[in-house]
Amino acid sequence: MSIFGWGDDEEKEPQMGPRGQALTVILMGLMGVGVGVYAGNWAYSRSSLLREARTTWTEVPATMTGAELVYDEDSQWLEISYTYAWSDRTFNGRDEHYGSFDGRQEAEAAIEELRDSLRAYVDPEDPSRSLLISEHRGSGLLFVAIVAGVFCISGVWFIYNGVKMLIDLRRIGGVADST
Repeated sequence: MSIFGWGDDEEKEPQMGPRGQALTVILMGLMGVGVGVYAGNWAYSRSSLLREARTTWTEVPATMTGAELVYDEDSQWLEISYTYAWSDRTFNGRDEHYGSFDGRQEAEAAIEELRDSLRAYVDPEDPSRSLLISEHRGSGLLFVAIVAGVFCISGVWFIYNGVKMLIDLRRIGGVADST
């Protein structure tokens, strides 16, 4: 017999019991709800900021001072540096412009289009705060909100099933699977 008590020739991996499986399902559900709440909160706060900027901030002309195409694992965006004037002072800003660019030429065309019509929204109470708002700005927030909802609903489903597994185990007296 081996030191694990499984016999000499048998190699078995330790398996998680039904209670451990139920708790793992609940933990997965909690993580799903957490990701959903975090993403939903981010989308809500970002959309609130955009709504506030569109309704209460002042629109001013801006001059692009630089633009860089940035790639992430699954997205791409332009980081735009700009200047704008407010009350005889010049301020610098930096903002992101998300989009779907098929290569460098399309990104450069988007930069040129933005360069010609760049407008900044400035917070009149704190003129150092500004945003660039294009007609497409905020369209990705709906996608983030939908994904957040899917994560929350899936997480609740996992939690429900994990709790149901624990209740069923308690009901049958905690008898382990016969596998």
